[in-house]
Amino acid sequence: MVSEVRGKADLVVLLSLFDAEKTFALAKGVKGVDVAISSISDDAFFLSPPQTENTILLQVRPLGRLLALLKITFDDKGALSVSDRRLVSLGNSVPDHGEIGRLVEKHKKAQETIQQKKQEKSQKELMEGLQLSPQEFMERYRKELH
Repeated sequence: MVSEVRGKADLVVLLSLFDAEKTFALAKGVKGVDVAISSISDDAFFLSPPQTENTILLQVRPLGRLLALLKITFDDKGALSVSDRRLVSLGNSVPDHGEIGRLVEKHKKAQETIQQKKQEKSQKELMEGLQLSPQEFMERYRKELH
């Protein structure tokens, strides 16, 4: 889709849920992305990010308390350059948003419930497997492979 979008846009921005390393690999492999923004990452790429040929890489930090600021300018020929790139700490200057906080908590609880159910299922399967004879276990294992 990048080639399709490239013809219709001045700037192509990739918003990635991958960590910085995977976002870097993706931006390196997909030509035509001007800016790749990585989230859910705690690596130190932002201050000295690796560079692809033509893609500017940056990342945001969890919880939105530390933002990445990127100022891009275009010259007369449409080539872009970075005029400013830095981290901006919001600290507690921006109050929590109650409704967003409730949505996040609801999501966290749902994820915890899913994880708990997965663990319970794994535990149940383990206990059932321990009750099998070696022959029964190998038979079940072979069936699962096919």
